[in-house]
Amino acid sequence: MDLDKSTEKSFEYARDTSKLLITLSTAIVAFCATVVTESKVLMPQTNGQRILLAISWITFLASTALGVWAQLAITDVLGSAIGPNQPSIWNRKITVPLICEIVLFPIGLLALVIYTSWRVFG
Repeated sequence: MDLDKSTEKSFEYARDTSKLLITLSTAIVAFCATVVTESKVLMPQTNGQRILLAISWITFLASTALGVWAQLAITDVLGSAIGPNQPSIWNRKITVPLICEIVLFPIGLLALVIYTSWRVFG
């Protein structure tokens, strides 16, 4: 099945956005895990700090998992398109995990910024 140019670009942009967020989320968690264990300045001191750091990491990992789900959904929607009907980027199989991935990423980032500010300045 040949997709029209705008539909093809839509799927490409959605795929690239999801891949970028997966890469950023995993890189941030890996970097933070390394820095927090090696640096006394960023090591959590209180239970509140531990919880905030855990929330950040869990949110990033959930964003990564949702990104993988979105990638699989894009593949499924494109692979199961039969006949003259064009597959849609607005299929719920794609929009639900992709929107959740996009929402969770800045939440994790905000939690990490709050934690780091708390440790460095608080």
